[in-house]
Amino acid sequence: MSFTSEVKEELVSLRLGDSCCTLAEISALSFCLASFSLRGRGEVLLNYTSQSPTVAKRLVMLFRFFGHKNIGMSTRRDNRFGGRRFTVLTLSGNDARAMMQRIGVLRLEQGVFQYRNIPQRTVRRICCQRAYIRGMFLGVGNISLPEKAYHAEFILPDKKRAEFLLRTLQLQNMQFSMYKRRSSYVVYSKNSGEIASLLATMGAVRALLRFEDIRMLSQVKAKALRSVNCDQANLSRQIATAQKQLEHIDHIYKFAGLTALPDNLQQLARLRISHPDYSLKQLGSMLKPSKSKATVSRMFKQIEEFADNISEHIPTTSREVKT
Repeated sequence: MSFTSEVKEELVSLRLGDSCCTLAEISALSFCLASFSLRGRGEVLLNYTSQSPTVAKRLVMLFRFFGHKNIGMSTRRDNRFGGRRFTVLTLSGNDARAMMQRIGVLRLEQGVFQYRNIPQRTVRRICCQRAYIRGMFLGVGNISLPEKAYHAEFILPDKKRAEFLLRTLQLQNMQFSMYKRRSSYVVYSKNSGEIASLLATMGAVRALLRFEDIRMLSQVKAKALRSVNCDQANLSRQIATAQKQLEHIDHIYKFAGLTALPDNLQQLARLRISHPDYSLKQLGSMLKPSKSKATVSRMFKQIEEFADNISEHIPTTSREVKT
């Protein structure tokens, strides 16, 4: 079972809230899953199509909450989607018209039914905003587990509904984004904090705990990997630097002898020869008196300059000095 399916299973198991919240939830499901047609004599047919039996079960609960018991149910396969099976729930006649009036998209004006866009009153209260977001997720939402990638999205058929959802998420202090994907509009976030807030807002507590566990584990793994990579890079730089220092010391040894160095530099050079793998800090602690890492770095710079100075004065044919 996908993580999205797990979240939806948990959301469907939640108890229905107050009538205002239940209305907000079924409004969201209506705006993303329902299609309607107006027939003669004011007859309305309202179809809810979902590929999730879990969501269909929730819709039946919502219909019955509002007293709609004459619910048509059928299944169909759509060859455009690999033969996927879809569940279709149907309200007709007075039930359909009452539902559309209840969610506010159908109103009677001068004896004629008029269709209108999503009413703002649907999400007037904080509790209703959460229920609306939950309904939208049940209808068109998806979430990826953080072990793959942080991603949550809602795929909506038109810009107005996508913008309405985006504003509702903002009312709950969640910053999602929107873009157009072919003929649909996608409201999404790749931010782990926003996705965690989404799960909490919808009431998916078990899913949130699992998400946070995986997110924490991913962060620990990433931190450990960065630390290993950083340590490896530091070690590589340390080895390369030590190799360069040994080359300078060897050059001085061959053409002038280490005794040509001042006592403090001579001491450091001999320590480096004895401990080629030591860090500057470790070498500094072995000097008499001990020196800081920065001071040791400057001393090696002086050794480098000494070696360069020797190179400038070496004749074409020279004799190596061994001391």
